[in-house]
Amino acid sequence: MKRNKRLKRRHATHIKYILSGWGIVVSILLAAVTIFTIWISTSGAIKGVVQHDANKFLQSLERRIGWEGDVPVLSDTSEQDYEGVSYAIIHRESERVIESTLPKDIPISTFTQAKEPALDYQSGSNHYYIRIKGIPKRINPRTTGSNIPRRENKDTYILCALVDYSEINTIYYDVRAFSIILILVLILCLIATSVIVNHIITRHLSKLTSQAETMIQTHNYDPSFDTKGPFIEINILADSYNQLLKQVNSSMQRQLRFNRDVSHELRTPITILKAQCQISKEQFEHEPDALKALTVIERQTERINNMTQQLHELARLDQSQVFDHTEIVDLDDVIRSICEDISFVKNDRIHFSLLLERIRIRANTGLMLVLVRNLIENAVKYSPEAEPVTVSLHRLNDTVTICVQDHGVGMSDEVREHVFEAFYRADNARSTEGFGLGLTMVKRIVDLYHGDIQIESTEGEGSTFTVFFPEAETIED
Repeated sequence: MKRNKRLKRRHATHIKYILSGWGIVVSILLAAVTIFTIWISTSGAIKGVVQHDANKFLQSLERRIGWEGDVPVLSDTSEQDYEGVSYAIIHRESERVIESTLPKDIPISTFTQAKEPALDYQSGSNHYYIRIKGIPKRINPRTTGSNIPRRENKDTYILCALVDYSEINTIYYDVRAFSIILILVLILCLIATSVIVNHIITRHLSKLTSQAETMIQTHNYDPSFDTKGPFIEINILADSYNQLLKQVNSSMQRQLRFNRDVSHELRTPITILKAQCQISKEQFEHEPDALKALTVIERQTERINNMTQQLHELARLDQSQVFDHTEIVDLDDVIRSICEDISFVKNDRIHFSLLLERIRIRANTGLMLVLVRNLIENAVKYSPEAEPVTVSLHRLNDTVTICVQDHGVGMSDEVREHVFEAFYRADNARSTEGFGLGLTMVKRIVDLYHGDIQIESTEGEGSTFTVFFPEAETIED
């Protein structure tokens, strides 16, 4: 959970969204381009069929034209060899319709004022192709004194053929519809395949990340990544992780053994040294120089004893060998008692500002004592005596927060990155007492309780350590 929050703050994106999104976008674009290409191709073919039918129909009309005086008429109107076509004979100047089967939504001026013999015409949702041909006026022989009738050079009448695109029966419409349906089905199959493959890939990747997060939370780095998945690349990645974990686990085991062995082997000699110091001080109580030397030895022995105790506790935490027993812990009382103990040891030279709510949680008392004491002692160590150390405890919804603020030397960004590492000490902290293990134990305890710890620090102004326990089991009074 914490890891996911940190990744979200970096504006990261789940790979499954990228794969699914790109798969769907590419499929839609491919479908759009393909459908557009099919539409343009079939439209050209359909237009060719329409033009052919219009020309054929116009030629058929010309063969059937007869005359009643000087007015052209169709000799046989029953012949209709073409579907979706209509015709008209129109007087050009007066726009008088001699014969017509044209649709009512087309004005006569469309034909009489046409500049071209062929044109496309759109009327609302209807699409027409129009073919126009002029008919010269026939001159009666009686008026010319000749036995042979003739025609004027000027086209007095026009013969019109109109084809409705939507009523043309051509296979290209079926080809277009079938192609579009086929493309849509294929695109849907492609999207479904993309989603399925994405699910398979991300399922195995999610399994790897889930195992990695569990390892981080439990500090169990045994190689356990599955290397028998369906994808070779993921199997290689998992196998590389396993090899890396073997090295990490081996290194950590060596460190744990070292911490455990050192703390165990030094315990007896340290106890003997402390006892011998006490005996020697009694024997040389009248020799100041000897007493002074023995006091220094005793103080340094106590420091080594504290270090061995911390190493022992750290080894237990690293191996998750914590106390199984949990009980109700009054966090405010724990903080208050630790502050009083430190103030007593420092002869009231350190002042605390306590902002504590009454909070009781179910936890291990020993771990809570180690956590709180190390946080507060770290703040006291780097705070000037004139500045108070502020300790606050509060609860927001289900999250318990412990905040310790000092006004000491602060730390740089580089120091913050390493401050929880064992035995790490900043350059400006080497003159103070300690071994660099206190904050390491704090971090391990926070991780054991699935919490989080944040640091805000400015060099020369101080630091603020904030511990969050989002899953703490609080107890109401």
